[in-house]
Amino acid sequence: MPILWTEDLETKIFTIDNQHKEIFRIINELLDACKIGKGSEVVNKVVFFLDDYVKNHFNTEEEYMRMYNYPDYILHKHQHELFIKNFVKLKEQFLKEGPTLSFTMAISNTVVNWLTNHIRKVDGDMAKFLRSHSSFKE
Repeated sequence: MPILWTEDLETKIFTIDNQHKEIFRIINELLDACKIGKGSEVVNKVVFFLDDYVKNHFNTEEEYMRMYNYPDYILHKHQHELFIKNFVKLKEQFLKEGPTLSFTMAISNTVVNWLTNHIRKVDGDMAKFLRSHSSFKE
């Protein structure tokens, strides 16, 4: 089942929203590939792309937070680090087992649930702070 981009996920920061949408697109590509039993090279490509892309996205958010002295920077960064640690475990599971049902469910539960909750609450709070800064520019 694909994850859908909904208005309540918007941070109203163009760069961040576009990066989030791309993560959703890639996760949906991964879920579709697993669901229809596509070759492991498709899933492999998507997993490794997502791994790199998420790190770049987190760097973008963290740069904004540092630039504007976001008070919850440490907590937010810690959540990013935990996500990366969990994603590495999922990637290792994929490398051992391939695109199994177990892997698909783990991606769905871990990545999708974490991502939507993180965007709605944690990124939403960060974006609200950034947008309230009179000097904020993308």
